[in-house]
Amino acid sequence: MGLLNRAKDSQTEIENNIWNQFFNKVDSLDTGIDFAAVLFRYLTEYLEIEKAGLFLSSDNFSSYNCLQSKGYDKTTTNRLRLDNKVFDSDVFSILKMHNKPLCSTEVPSFLKDYMSTREFGLLEEIYWLPFFAEENLFSVIMITQWNNFAAENWNESFKIISSRYSKKIYNSRKALVVNTEDSARKPQKEVIESALRRYNGKDITIIKVNLMSLVNLLSGIKDGLSHLNIKKEVLSVFRTMAGPQQEILEVENNQILLFLDNIRIPDKNLFLHQLSASLPLLFQDLDEPPHLDVVEYANPLNEIEREELLRVLL
Repeated sequence: MGLLNRAKDSQTEIENNIWNQFFNKVDSLDTGIDFAAVLFRYLTEYLEIEKAGLFLSSDNFSSYNCLQSKGYDKTTTNRLRLDNKVFDSDVFSILKMHNKPLCSTEVPSFLKDYMSTREFGLLEEIYWLPFFAEENLFSVIMITQWNNFAAENWNESFKIISSRYSKKIYNSRKALVVNTEDSARKPQKEVIESALRRYNGKDITIIKVNLMSLVNLLSGIKDGLSHLNIKKEVLSVFRTMAGPQQEILEVENNQILLFLDNIRIPDKNLFLHQLSASLPLLFQDLDEPPHLDVVEYANPLNEIEREELLRVLL
């Protein structure tokens, strides 16, 4: 019994050391917009978690997008999300009611809609790590496969993570501007043409930014983060930095259009530099400001020039 007790004590000490290392690492982070993603990465690394997903809520808590995942096949990575019917389920009723982590010993059937048949078939126990903001379930980490059995003290440690970092995750995200216009469903030409007409005769500069190289750069250093989610994150940063006076439109092929008021922003190069310089402050894995691939256009003076610019942009 003495040997067994010493072995158990030794294992407990190892687990405690791992948790201490994890907490020290996360506590040293700045609260950039990717705080949740970096926390998720450290959690999966330190605890040798093989398959997991990080979900963040929409503004009205009607759906939860998967910001980042680890270990799932491509189909699941692209499909993984949670909508309102999921959060009305028994699993999340318990999460919200008790405001604490949960282990599902029975696989929730709702996940079948968001995972490949193969990944869903591999599910056994599922661990849920919730984060709350103003009594709302703001974010949750779903863990479906540990390298070894979960540490015995996972529940207490998860409670500490939830309590210590919920507010940090919420504060890191709430400053971002969310685009409320549902322009993605409209034809590209109609959206851009409407914008050009609104700015007819005004002193503006139109700048097209190709985000492809930036998206590729960020996807290369952020495991499990899809191109679509990266683009959304970058757009949120740009809209926040630009402010409400400068309009930003999404166009196809990972490109955006900036409509800059020349009176408010007389130095376009400085403005673009500030956009680039903001990214390493917010995406902590970027070592230096990335190069932005931009093309500048003058505001069309008449209908003919407007049609010509539309052909160029599309």
